Amino acid sequence: DKDYPLAVVQIDHTPVQVCLVDEVDRQPLRDPWLTLVIDCYSRMILAFYLTFEAPSTLSAGIALARAFLPKEDHLKNLGLSGDWPCWGFPDVIVVDNAAELNGYMMHEARSRYRFDLRDRPVGSPNFGGHVESAFRIFMHELKSIPGTKFSNPQERAEYDSEGRAILTLREFEVYFTDFIINDYHI
Repeated sequence: DKDYPLAVVQIDHTPVQVCLVDEVDRQPLRDPWLTLVIDCYSRMILAFYLTFEAPSTLSAGIALARAFLPKEDHLKNLGLSGDWPCWGFPDVIVVDNAAELNGYMMHEARSRYRFDLRDRPVGSPNFGGHVESAFRIFMHELKSIPGTKFSNPQERAEYDSEGRAILTLREFEVYFTDFIINDYHI
């Protein structure tokens, strides 16, 4: 395989097991979805997108657009300092078999930005090992956030996720971005 940055990237979605609150009344909402783009060579996160909506062409497109572009303005908009020098057009994007990752938008982007699109073989999560490994690391990190859902009922026990939820989607995005650039990438 190719051994340099942006040779191969992976994109995938996962539910985030943290209850978030609305911005007005700070009442519990639901868990967001995370779309993540990772560089397989460096294992650095190229981009992510958080939303309450189920994975879609829109969430995949926003995550990829963020992966292709420099991050200075995005970090400034979030009020964060730090360096996130990961951006550019990949040679290959590896996707699972989800419709939003194999549809018209992805094939148009492939043609326009000249990358190859490769499907992970069905039932072979090891072909998405980089993104799946990052998801596991992030879900472990998120266990310390108020409103966490933990990964199993025994671990959760009597913890009141909704009652302890305090972060809005925007606040969680700031927290997660800070974690990526100042902890995960270091």
